[in-house]
Amino acid sequence: MPKYVKKPIPIEAYQLPHEYDKEGVDKFHEWATEVEFDAWYIDKERGGIVIKTLEGLMFCKAGDYVIKGIRGEFYSCDREIFEESYDRVEEGMGCK
Repeated sequence: MPKYVKKPIPIEAYQLPHEYDKEGVDKFHEWATEVEFDAWYIDKERGGIVIKTLEGLMFCKAGDYVIKGIRGEFYSCDREIFEESYDRVEEGMGCK
């Protein structure tokens, strides 16, 4: 059976704060504005946000990452899965 390795393509991502608070939401809003992401809203009851993805609405809990994909799509990723799958690159470093 063939095996594959994911291509090293840099992505933009933002980690939600570990605790729901106004400052964390404000910082997320700044990032979302910067990357032109406006399809989200706060879910105070569950302490996170809900984002619109290609698959529909998705809840992002505290500590999760919101990722901007290579075609401009957005999706949520659990913190542990994100940290196992991605390494941070320094500003100006690119991947081919």
